[in-house]
Amino acid sequence: MKRPSLLLITLLAASGLATAQRANKNAPAAATAPAARPAGQPAATLDAVTKGLKKTEGYFPYYYDEKTGKVYLELEKFDQEFLYFSSLTDGVGQGGPERGAASAAVAKFVRTGGKVFLLEPNLNFRASAPGPDEQRAVESAFAKSIIWGFAPVAIEGSKVLLDLTPFLVRDSQKLTDQLGRRNFAGLRAGAGAGAAPAPYRLDETRSAVYPDNTKNFPRNTEFEAIVTFVGGPSSAGRGFGGGPDIAPDPNAVTVRMHQSFVALPDAGYQSRLFDPRSGFNQFTYQDFSAPMTEPLVRRYTRRHRLAKKDPTAALSDPVTPITYYIDRGARPTSSGPSSRAAPGGTKRLKPPATATPSS
Repeated sequence: MKRPSLLLITLLAASGLATAQRANKNAPAAATAPAARPAGQPAATLDAVTKGLKKTEGYFPYYYDEKTGKVYLELEKFDQEFLYFSSLTDGVGQGGPERGAASAAVAKFVRTGGKVFLLEPNLNFRASAPGPDEQRAVESAFAKSIIWGFAPVAIEGSKVLLDLTPFLVRDSQKLTDQLGRRNFAGLRAGAGAGAAPAPYRLDETRSAVYPDNTKNFPRNTEFEAIVTFVGGPSSAGRGFGGGPDIAPDPNAVTVRMHQSFVALPDAGYQSRLFDPRSGFNQFTYQDFSAPMTEPLVRRYTRRHRLAKKDPTAALSDPVTPITYYIDRGARPTSSGPSSRAAPGGTKRLKPPATATPSS
């Protein structure tokens, strides 16, 4: 049997290589995968994160992702103060936190070192004089409070996109401190007399943004979340036929919490000095720019902002009356209709059936 010559083998190999090269040239070029964004690096455009999401315009525009339940805040208002308001939409009862419990503070968003902070300035100590040096000296002498910190998920020009979800789905009213109090027996009824306080904690798996009451308006942005606290006495149990516990399962307490960003009113409000004989409540702060001949503590009256339509009249209707809304669930009284004028430029109304606290 004859062996193939070395020359024939070389020619066949070269022919196969040339054929493979021609095939590779004619084949379509493979698509180049886009470079992945480094972990923790914000996207270069807002659309990279919000594409396909529902945007709600208003005081602070936001996006809601129905698939993940996340809320993204579009932020361009930095270093502008507004009113941060937090309230309890649902009460716990039985001596515990009640519906309507609320807190309010002046706050602002600031950018520092690649992060965004929600900062509460310390207004208990001020310098009311217009000089910036005195104001800076007082500001640097007393601590502020950073309520929350955010890492931007996208930055596009002057706009920053924040994942607001962890800020919304949290214990903004500090219920965990109240649910385990020794003098709050409602959710510890099954633990036995003299039992030690039982701690509760927020369960994120049973908490989420509540989109029905998350809304936007020209001068306020409203968010709501349903939150569940778990823990409490291990021996509480559900009981048979019910009992004094407020929650069906005393080891899982579910309520809703509301948080608002509200624009501050325009200039023009005139403060009124406090007089203890007036019967009003007071608010105070220390003014370090006060003259040495005047008290350091300033005392002012808490009052509504009412202005006369006719400044020359001794008694005049207000430019804008103060309106109070009565809960539609309140039982009617025999004093008359649910909507009527009240003295002093105020009105009492029942809101429409479709109204929410945020609207």
